[in-house]
Amino acid sequence: MARPRVLDEEKLELIRRMVAAGMSLARTAEHVGCDVKTIWRHRRQHPEFDAELRRARVAADAGPLETVRRAAATNWRAAVWLLDRQARLQKQQERARKQGATSRKQADPRQRARQQRDRQLQDLRPLAVAVERWVAEWNRRHDERRIDSVEVLVQLAGGAENNAASCSPPREQTSRKNKG
Repeated sequence: MARPRVLDEEKLELIRRMVAAGMSLARTAEHVGCDVKTIWRHRRQHPEFDAELRRARVAADAGPLETVRRAAATNWRAAVWLLDRQARLQKQQERARKQGATSRKQADPRQRARQQRDRQLQDLRPLAVAVERWVAEWNRRHDERRIDSVEVLVQLAGGAENNAASCSPPREQTSRKNKG
């Protein structure tokens, strides 16, 4: 009589759901009652299962980042966080390139997915820089009514202005009577 399989269909489905929820393979294996090596072996033997877990992992990683990206349209702190994260990833990529880990075979699939998402978010950097400059200039000229970056981002997200780089602070009104 053959030994029963450790990973039956019920356990495989549980593994899929737990990975999709963002749980690590080690924690998943502990919960399912097997060793991590068993899951890795099953992934190697069944490429379709491996592909499902990869897609589940990308979906789990993309969910929170997508939430922050949507929030960045109305919240300057979220936009700054994305820019900061992108800068950190670029530094990591530069270090990896210097160490010679640029080969696609050596790169972690999760890291490649994060890099792809971050490349898609790159267009936020010029917007955030332009908004911060605009707000600083406005606040410098108008002490009586200081504005916050959030106000500007809300206006931009509402379609008041599609290109923050073309926004210029309102010019101070000078009357001809005051000129000598």
